[in-house]
Amino acid sequence: MLSAIKNIILTLYILLLIGCQSNEDQKFRNDRCNIYDITIRLETISDTLKPIRNISLKYLQQGGRIDKNIIRIYNLYWEAPLQYGITIFKPTPDSYLEKFEKHNNIEIPGIYKQFLKEMNGCYIFELSLFGLTPSIYEPDMDYSYSIECYDLAAANREWKYDYKTDSGSFYFGGRTYLYNENIGYFIDSAGVIKAVRYNGQVLNTWTSFSSFLKDEIKQAEDLMIYYMPYDEMEKLGLPVQ
Repeated sequence: MLSAIKNIILTLYILLLIGCQSNEDQKFRNDRCNIYDITIRLETISDTLKPIRNISLKYLQQGGRIDKNIIRIYNLYWEAPLQYGITIFKPTPDSYLEKFEKHNNIEIPGIYKQFLKEMNGCYIFELSLFGLTPSIYEPDMDYSYSIECYDLAAANREWKYDYKTDSGSFYFGGRTYLYNENIGYFIDSAGVIKAVRYNGQVLNTWTSFSSFLKDEIKQAEDLMIYYMPYDEMEKLGLPVQ
């Protein structure tokens, strides 16, 4: 696996040199430089979050950009011109974490706090992992033109009650399940991760955050491919049904 990743980095670096040292269109050169920078940043992701790193590297070959230190990968042009399949936010400042727990009287589970220290939430196709929304913690900054993560405070004060589950569980994300329903991701008092429907039905449980990511990212990717246009499927070498 490591050798494959090194080969990807080497290939992208060669493309970077070609793109950035020629007289090609400036936007094309910037895209090549962005891909190299994104690859380097993805390599800093821990093994616990390996499924996020792997899916990001897989689709990075289709293009990516860094916008205000936010990683955006794979433009889903058929949904919207500026819609990206993967969005990874920069690490959460310690000051955000301290303010969250102090002001909300909610303790972030250790496994999720570690995730937040690596990225302040993310979107992977129709899957969302919540973070600490910067415009709330830095109200004097202008975030009017920035994409932001869904807010953990609102999720655990309000949104979680859409689900019939233990009120003491920590609500940290979800993904599309049916056209009119999202499943919610919860961590219970024993540290078990659960995927829960509105009616309280538990679809799956995990004791490993990495295993949870692997399974749920696969589900989100499959759903994205299901709605993908035929010409895009052909471009990616996917079987067209």
